[in-house]
Amino acid sequence: MTPYRHFQNKQEILAAVRAAAFERFAAALEGAAAAKASASERANAVGRAYLDFAFTEPNAYKLIFDANQPDAERFPDLVRAGRRARLTMTGYVRQPIADDIFVAIRKHWARSSGPRRTASSHASAGRPAQSKTRLCHASSNGHAPVVARRRSLPRTSQKESVMSEPFPSEPFFSGNYAPISFEADAPDLPVRGELPKDLAGTLYRNGPNPQFAPRDRNHHWFIGDGMIHAFHIADGRVCYRNRWVRTPKWELEHKAHRALFGSWGNPATTDASALGKDGGVANTNIVWHGGRLFALEEAHRPFALDPESLAALGYWDFAGALRGARFTAHPKIDPETGELVFFAYSAGGWFSPTLAYGVIDKDGTLTRYDEFAAPYASMVHDFMVTRNYVLFPVLPLTGSMTRAMAGKPAYAWEPDKRSYVGVMKRSADVSSIRWFECDPCYVFHPMNAYEDGDKLVGDVMQYEAAPLFPDPDGRPGDPAKAVANLTRWTFDLSANTNEFRREAIDDLAGEFPRFDERFAGLDYRHGFFAASNQPRLTDRFNMLAHRDLKTNTRSAYQLPAGDVISEPVFVPRNSGSPEGDGYLLATIYRGAERRSDLAVFDAATLEHGPIAIAELSHRVPFGFHGNWRPAA
Repeated sequence: MTPYRHFQNKQEILAAVRAAAFERFAAALEGAAAAKASASERANAVGRAYLDFAFTEPNAYKLIFDANQPDAERFPDLVRAGRRARLTMTGYVRQPIADDIFVAIRKHWARSSGPRRTASSHASAGRPAQSKTRLCHASSNGHAPVVARRRSLPRTSQKESVMSEPFPSEPFFSGNYAPISFEADAPDLPVRGELPKDLAGTLYRNGPNPQFAPRDRNHHWFIGDGMIHAFHIADGRVCYRNRWVRTPKWELEHKAHRALFGSWGNPATTDASALGKDGGVANTNIVWHGGRLFALEEAHRPFALDPESLAALGYWDFAGALRGARFTAHPKIDPETGELVFFAYSAGGWFSPTLAYGVIDKDGTLTRYDEFAAPYASMVHDFMVTRNYVLFPVLPLTGSMTRAMAGKPAYAWEPDKRSYVGVMKRSADVSSIRWFECDPCYVFHPMNAYEDGDKLVGDVMQYEAAPLFPDPDGRPGDPAKAVANLTRWTFDLSANTNEFRREAIDDLAGEFPRFDERFAGLDYRHGFFAASNQPRLTDRFNMLAHRDLKTNTRSAYQLPAGDVISEPVFVPRNSGSPEGDGYLLATIYRGAERRSDLAVFDAATLEHGPIAIAELSHRVPFGFHGNWRPAA
């Protein structure tokens, strides 16, 4: 966002905003003219610049329309061109942006009154939230009833009344991808087997659970509203609670009784009432740090929740210290210092080649935040941290606003680009980053990384090509390459080369790698992951695997036919137990029964199957990540 705070009054700001805006439009026209573009192509170029400005500079855009856009008469060609423009926001469908869209945008900003307030200013104040509600008991604030319920909707006028539409019959709304439509408390789940007496705490899992049917056909599993599933374990009992993450987007749509945001934030399919408003979904991960519980996704700041009731506390900016608007879904906690180390991609705005790096101390105070340039704009989902170093993978799943505006994929796999990994000492300045490189590959999730003398070693789930995304022209990729295997990356810091070595260490298709995180950033032995012996169905993980990295052996548990396991979360038996001595917790979808269980495995003998099962009467939809919060 361009800073305008140094101007003295609104008139000066408006003049600066207009100059910046029309400079963009003029540049777009000049570029099109230089390319000898047709009248239609020139119109498209201006239209793309027009909506790009609204998308990346919404506060500035608001000022123009607050002033009723008196320059429209001076720029009739611009207005006509904007109205003729055709634009693609997501790369999946060509969608016209015509007069009614522009009118809706103008009306929306005309109704706005001053800057929007966010929950972060309220959530960041004061001490960590002190819950008054036990997870396994009824809430006293009306937010968490004792039994499963479907929320009643407030009555609206005849004119405004709407009926919730059914979800479409598409893959991401079918089977266990389908959302559940209720929130529930189950105070005492049936348990088969015997829960360990030393297992006490709460497993939180996060994943997408759309509240309403989407507005367009470009919906993806990645963008559904976040829902937290919490399993509290104590004294051999399990109680359960699930809640949507009540983000500003969720609240706005809940009041409207329907979806308001287009897929991937597409303004072409977003309702006029939601244009320019926060569309965060907080649906990817959930972490406990500094006495606070945060739901995370990589395009927004952390969203704080009450750890017992799961009530929303709002976006968290760490007492105003977090300047950036983005935060990874995969921060790392240093087991020796207690610091939370994080990064962000596109930190300079949509599809910008800018990364951010930051540190939050063990008490929740932000102590460092820096931004730096990457080789190109990429979807950087995760990163690696060792005791003294941090590694930033920039891999050729590239992001491009220009490409999106031209009707092509916003994110696309570009195998003609090299893969890069930036290596930096944690105590050094970002200007010291050294970029290693290799042939194209992709990684969503590393397992762990550590130092070995002058070498850095990282174990990752590596794909030959990024799954789920097409090439820049929209052609789907080769499914045979969209399979991940556990692979070791080795960086020799003393060598006179920027190449690094890659070596496969397991041939079983897998994802969601985890380990004993008391050894995060340190040399380690045991790794665990969800696996599949059906490589073309890697979203249907039918195995739980353990890799002993010292003996180079693997053990695995095969699930019954039709069942699917989630990411496993390791819980140590106690704080002083040896590495790998503890339990693995995962949810299992029972395909034949269309419901889910919480499964507890002894990590040392997982091939024997679960030692205890807590049974739910409903499904836990396929989600992403979870973490354990030990009992106090």
